[in-house]
Amino acid sequence: MDLSDLAGGARDPLEPYLAFHRRAERSLAALVDLAGRLEAGEMDERTSAAAAGLLGFFGESLPRHHEDEERTLIPYLERRIPAGVRRARFRELCEELEADHRAMHETWKRIRGVLAAVSEGAARRLPLELVQYYRAVQSIHICAEEAALHRAARGHTIVTPLP
Repeated sequence: MDLSDLAGGARDPLEPYLAFHRRAERSLAALVDLAGRLEAGEMDERTSAAAAGLLGFFGESLPRHHEDEERTLIPYLERRIPAGVRRARFRELCEELEADHRAMHETWKRIRGVLAAVSEGAARRLPLELVQYYRAVQSIHICAEEAALHRAARGHTIVTPLP
């Protein structure tokens, strides 16, 4: 998502990010469900299609979302926070969130190969405990990120589209 593509009438530039997080939560639930189905030996066209969809989301859409947050949203918010302690705290938190992005990517690499094989029709086991860990890390990250975004936006009028 590139926020420069937002319609001029967008009321809240955070809305697309929050909506994407809801999509991520649904995809994480689907990933856990898929791991359970594979554990039970279910392997059919529906399973392969689900794996392909999740491969696209976590392998393409999610990294673009993280890149857009780091390249567009974080600098946009940071410029609107007065210099001083609040901006320094926001910057520290953003560095932690960016480190989360890298850690999530490393975990994703362990899941990606299995999903690719399943998407091509191969029966594979997707370690449920690894998938549950990935979901937990993502969920905690989403909560921390949304709290940071809302704190940064609080007290600052952010009702115009991002540049």
